[in-house]
Amino acid sequence: MAKSESVRRPTEADLEAAVHAAITRAFPSASIEIRHQILFKFHIGRAPVELDGGRSWVKEGRADIVLFYKDRPLAVVELKRNGLSLTDADRLQGVSYARLLDPMAPLVVVSNGTDTNLYSTYTGTEWLPSSEEGNHLDDLINSTCTVANDDIRKAVQTLLGTDCRVWSAAVNAITAEKIEGLSGELAEHDSPFAHDFLIPRGATRELLKELESSCFVILEGEPLAGKSNVLRELVELCKQNNTLVPLYLEDGGLGYLQCVADALQRTVKWPFNAEDARYWLQSLKRDQEMKLVILIDDYRSTSETSQRELEDLVGIAKNYGFAIVVAMDDGLTDSVINSRKGRSLSSLGRVAKRVAVGLLQDDEFENAVSVARCHGVRLMNGSFRSDDYRRPWIFRSVISKTKRATYGAESQGGEAPSLLGVDFISYIRECYIDFNLKHYFHELAMVTLDDYLCAYRSDNMEIEAATTFLLRIDAMKRLSEESKEYLVECGALKPRVFEEEPIYRIGFCEMLVSELASIIAERLKNLVKVGPEAAVEWLMGVAEILPMGEIIAARAIVTTLQSGVDSTPLYRELLAQKPIHGASSPRTRFAIKTVDLPPDEAGTSVESNDVYPAYYSDNILPWITLSHVLAAHPLKMKGAGFFFQLFILMEMAKSEVTLRRPGATAASYELFSQEMNDGTFVPGWSVGIIEPVTYAIFKTFRMQPSLGEVWMTMIGAMESAHLLARTYTVLIELMRHGGPQGEWAGFTSMDVLLPLLMKHPNIPPMTFTTIDVLE
Repeated sequence: MAKSESVRRPTEADLEAAVHAAITRAFPSASIEIRHQILFKFHIGRAPVELDGGRSWVKEGRADIVLFYKDRPLAVVELKRNGLSLTDADRLQGVSYARLLDPMAPLVVVSNGTDTNLYSTYTGTEWLPSSEEGNHLDDLINSTCTVANDDIRKAVQTLLGTDCRVWSAAVNAITAEKIEGLSGELAEHDSPFAHDFLIPRGATRELLKELESSCFVILEGEPLAGKSNVLRELVELCKQNNTLVPLYLEDGGLGYLQCVADALQRTVKWPFNAEDARYWLQSLKRDQEMKLVILIDDYRSTSETSQRELEDLVGIAKNYGFAIVVAMDDGLTDSVINSRKGRSLSSLGRVAKRVAVGLLQDDEFENAVSVARCHGVRLMNGSFRSDDYRRPWIFRSVISKTKRATYGAESQGGEAPSLLGVDFISYIRECYIDFNLKHYFHELAMVTLDDYLCAYRSDNMEIEAATTFLLRIDAMKRLSEESKEYLVECGALKPRVFEEEPIYRIGFCEMLVSELASIIAERLKNLVKVGPEAAVEWLMGVAEILPMGEIIAARAIVTTLQSGVDSTPLYRELLAQKPIHGASSPRTRFAIKTVDLPPDEAGTSVESNDVYPAYYSDNILPWITLSHVLAAHPLKMKGAGFFFQLFILMEMAKSEVTLRRPGATAASYELFSQEMNDGTFVPGWSVGIIEPVTYAIFKTFRMQPSLGEVWMTMIGAMESAHLLARTYTVLIELMRHGGPQGEWAGFTSMDVLLPLLMKHPNIPPMTFTTIDVLE
């Protein structure tokens, strides 16, 4: 059955006819020429508002139009489809539009095609044209009165409460201004946002999905996990659909309704208080075309007052047409969603949805790599398997530093390293120099180190404590009350239960790692005076039990050497600590999941449910630590140059054990490898540089290209398949880097290295080809 005419959607042709009819009814004189403008703009304070009468007519059967007489605004028309009744709200909305035009339109026309009413903008009362219509309109326009400030304020309040096109423009202006104020250059660490640098996150899509049905969502994660940037990405995505309108606010501690009022006041330029904000929020209906989403960033208060204010705001949202997203450190979440005694959910917890933000997942890392390319920075092959890059703020810092660095003419562009090593701590110290932050984390680091060295832990807790910083409840007694309060508030100390034992998980572990390196360096200096054996034994014992222990230890060694301590005894003792490979034993600290692939097939997909052999290794941290030290602090001896460095690296590169500590992500836990004839494994060279020793060789070659020639003259006599494989990995990365050294690496790999690989008795028969370095 055909649709009836009464439900047919109006078209733009219908609009033209309705406008003509309304003008004829309002201004019957045939001698007057009045034109209309369907698209018009005005400002509310600093917020530009654009109204498209044609689009709203097609969508809703009503339109807002400006009439012009002799090129000056004459009237605002509130035009409704025939059959829709006229209301006083139509008059108020039209008068409000007219008062905000510059110059002001003196008249308002409200019409539905059958009934047409005219009103004076200045008084809001009905206006009747005289017989000399033309002259009267001239006089009317020329004598337009300037409405009082109070009238303009009423106009603003009317439109903010009735027209989502108006309040959305004001809200978008508030959010844009706030985000711009928090944005800076990539290198400006104190700016939460960087221009043209935004990593797409899965949490943002999850957040959008939750907002379809929920009025309150908690966005939680560790400090610096990227929660603020998820909110910023949400703002960008909302620009594309015009359905959600985000109001970005920082938690200023003044009450959330007052935060809304202050934001409106700054943009609309009229005074608002908390009750005005409440009135406005309660005027937002569920059936509006657009939905307001209040984004509260950096929630940091655990006070009852703050929670009551948040409960009040969420209570309003439950009954009206808006939603709330609160970004907070995950250490505060429990205090918000649970009752004071923790036995039940709080009123907020009963309605809250939770979205977590963590380390960059694999697809998010690929997004980050694409963003880096837009800034002219490439990442070395192998960075995918580094946990360091899974921290968004570290990723930004590395890209910023790489972009600023000066490269030689041989470089094809900025390239970030595949491993950060000791530089990880350098980035922390460059970005976070606040005295209070360092002071409280220094005290926490002392307590944490003593707890790790002295505490009894179950086997399960010891395993987890090697990847996540855990602090026993007894250790908390050694922290000052001032430190406890600060660290809890900043999200560093998070209570949890492990095997029925109350403990604390330490967040913002980056800052803790930095301070641990300083404390361990001081203790190492004293131990070195006793002898290198005792110093290395103690240091490696610490490195094994601490998360990122090899980085902490390497930084401590570098700091110790920079103080003037002779490096040779320490290096010799570390080199003497050879790694062990084989079956699992009581000494085994680390196991890596092997993925047995030919070294030239990095792109081969791997199913997550496949079973691969465990690759066990013991005593690998001394050589891993030494590799990090040599990469950060090259060893140049008087009279011998870098020969001792080459010797140490060559000895470690012959290791039959993969010199790599498993990380927290699946990518860093997997080892793409090829099994040798003797049952040992060689890391796949096509996946890039994933071992610190290989990266140290790469950096040495880049630092002094002539050392590469020396290396290649010695390599044939070593008869080590593992040394050949690691060297080939380095040459491939040099080829990818390009320039004269890349050309040298290409010729050397073909003329020298590939023949050695193909005839080595420990390497299974395979086809060796040069890698397409342009991929």
